[in-house]
Amino acid sequence: MGIYIFGSAGFAREVYSICERLYISVDAFVDVKEGGFMGGYIGDIPIISENKYDINKPVVVAVGNPSLREKIVNKILTKNSATDFPILIDPSAQILSPRSVFINRGTIICAGSILTCDIVLGEFTNLNLGTTIGHDCKLDSYFTTAPLVAISGFVKTGKIL
Repeated sequence: MGIYIFGSAGFAREVYSICERLYISVDAFVDVKEGGFMGGYIGDIPIISENKYDINKPVVVAVGNPSLREKIVNKILTKNSATDFPILIDPSAQILSPRSVFINRGTIICAGSILTCDIVLGEFTNLNLGTTIGHDCKLDSYFTTAPLVAISGFVKTGKIL
């Protein structure tokens, strides 16, 4: 059974590459903006409109903008409150102390990221390429890093929208 990737821009294509490395089948990209690329393809994967995805299949929201990501998640949940939002972790990412790192649903951790110990990642967090999260950090839901960001030492983020 495949998943749907919501988004069809650059970050969605990076998330697709994570899915490829994890051997996760992608049924379609779901375009989230009017006048987008509906009807097109990314590789051999179709881009469809929001009203054409199977609401019973898992969804990854691959949109960098935290506000837009939250709106999309809420819209998906109104259609099916039981939607599965898997956690995607690139195989090259390192979680150095897996017993003390808590990762919530819908989180995407990109290639080269490193997480050390005593970390909490809120729902739908995006850690971009090469992000380092150090000890005792708590990142709120929908938090997004730029590539190569390093956060460490008792950092707690609030929601930034």
